[in-house]
Amino acid sequence: MVLVVNGGIGRAFDDLTLNKALCESEGANVCGVIVNKVEPAKLEQTEVYLRKALSRWMIPLIGVVPDKADLGQACVLDLERKMSFRLLCGSAHRLRHFSKVELVASDVSRFVDDLTVTSLDTESSGTLYVFPSSRLDLLLALYANIGDNLSRSVVLVVVDPSTKDKYSDEIKRLSSVLDNRDDALPVLLCESKNPLDVVRKVERFTAKLNVEDIERVSNVVSHYSQHIDFAVLMDAVLSSGSD
Repeated sequence: MVLVVNGGIGRAFDDLTLNKALCESEGANVCGVIVNKVEPAKLEQTEVYLRKALSRWMIPLIGVVPDKADLGQACVLDLERKMSFRLLCGSAHRLRHFSKVELVASDVSRFVDDLTVTSLDTESSGTLYVFPSSRLDLLLALYANIGDNLSRSVVLVVVDPSTKDKYSDEIKRLSSVLDNRDDALPVLLCESKNPLDVVRKVERFTAKLNVEDIERVSNVVSHYSQHIDFAVLMDAVLSSGSD
């Protein structure tokens, strides 16, 4: 068995000690350890300390993987499948990722000014904007003022308190404007009475890998393959199997 623990030094070693004892009590042989999501600044320190600590148990350290925040970014499809949001339009962008979530409740002019500043940031990652359905003027302002940079990174969520059987007049009007165009920005509908609750819910959401999100899966494979010694892993597993 290979144990995987989250980053750190003291906490990681405490977790290893506890889980190693549990595995041994059940007759499982721990043949290696991988430390995941280590703060990049503490990568070398963590590796040196844990390699020395594990040597006392004759257990190899197979890898120490630095944390990389963008690997955990959710996409539109995740919100559809795992959080039951309904995609109103923009189906061509179901795999668009976002890293920031913002509740939009300002006046139109201020929101347009903020969009102008954001559009100039070419390094900015995707942003998910959450609108109450009563403020479709803000959503339409975004459509009218969006630049090329934002058009490639924006995800929109409209929060409406109505049920699936009876959508509000605002949502019906929005659907008629967007007309389910595949080239439109991705716009999702979430049924809730409180837009702030939706923001908090999305911020707490942890997106799991899915095979359709090829970009994210490829980035994860590339990142982890650089920090895991697969030769040591195979030796450890084969040696464990021969005991």
